[in-house]
Amino acid sequence: MGAAKLQRAKALKVWTVSLAYTSLDIIEESIAQYYATKHSDVETVHLLVDQHWPLYARDRAARLRDLCQKFGLTYLDPGKNLGLHDGFNWALEQVAIPDNAMVIGYDPDSYPVTKGWDMAMCDLFVAYPWISWLSLWHQHCDRQIIEEKAAGPELYLGGLRNVRCFPVKRAVMNSVCGIRRGWLRSVGGLTEGNKFYGGLEVAMWEKLQQTKSEWVFLPDYKEIPHFQDRMEPLYREWKWAHAHERTFPGDFDSYLTMVAMQQ
Repeated sequence: MGAAKLQRAKALKVWTVSLAYTSLDIIEESIAQYYATKHSDVETVHLLVDQHWPLYARDRAARLRDLCQKFGLTYLDPGKNLGLHDGFNWALEQVAIPDNAMVIGYDPDSYPVTKGWDMAMCDLFVAYPWISWLSLWHQHCDRQIIEEKAAGPELYLGGLRNVRCFPVKRAVMNSVCGIRRGWLRSVGGLTEGNKFYGGLEVAMWEKLQQTKSEWVFLPDYKEIPHFQDRMEPLYREWKWAHAHERTFPGDFDSYLTMVAMQQ
C-alpha cells in the first residue's frame, strides 16, 4: 500500500457499537480485550448500549457507566432491551456518522486475539470499495468456510499487511465485524429473521447480494470463544428457543418470567 493509502487507512473514521446484554464481568473482560488488541493508530468512538440484562441487575447502570468512564466509551440507554438489530440501528441513530466511515459490531462477549485486527479492517475498506462487510475468523470458520466450501478462492488483497481474506459465497456465522456505514444506511440498517436475536447473517447476506457487495473473512485475524463456558444456561435455552426452534417469540426477560411461573 502506498503512503497515501496508508494515511487514509489510519485516518478512516471508526465507530464501534457494543450491545451490553450479558453479565458485567464478561462485558468488562471483553472490552478490556478489545483495547488490548486494537491498533494504536485506529481511533474509534465506542458506543456501549445498555440493553437491560435482567439478571444480577443491582446497580447495573451505574456500573456500566463506571466501565464506560474507565475505557473512554459513550454510554447509551434506550430504556429497554431492543434486541440485536434494533439496538444496533438505534445506537447509530444517536450519533452523526459519515457514510465513508466504518462501523465495528463488537458484542461484549467477544474475544479477539490477533493484535491490529481493526487496522486490517481499515486497510481493506480503504483499498477495496467493493467490500462492505468484514469479519474476524472464529471457531466455526474452518468448518463453514474451508470444509463446507462456503467461500471463493483465498485472496491476497495486499495493502498495509498483505491481508488474506476469503470472500464468502453464502451466509456464514458472523461475530466481530466491520461494516461500511454508507452501505448499511443504503440497505436500511441491520435486520434479522427474529424480533430479538437470530437470522442476521441470512438477512444481511441477501442485502449484500442485492447490492453486489462482498463479505470477507480474515483468516489471520482471529477471535476465540473465551466466554463460552460462562454463558448463562437459561440465556442459552432462550436463544435456542427464540432463534432456532422459533418456539418462543418473546425476549429473554419474558422467558425468565415463564420459567419462574413453571417452578
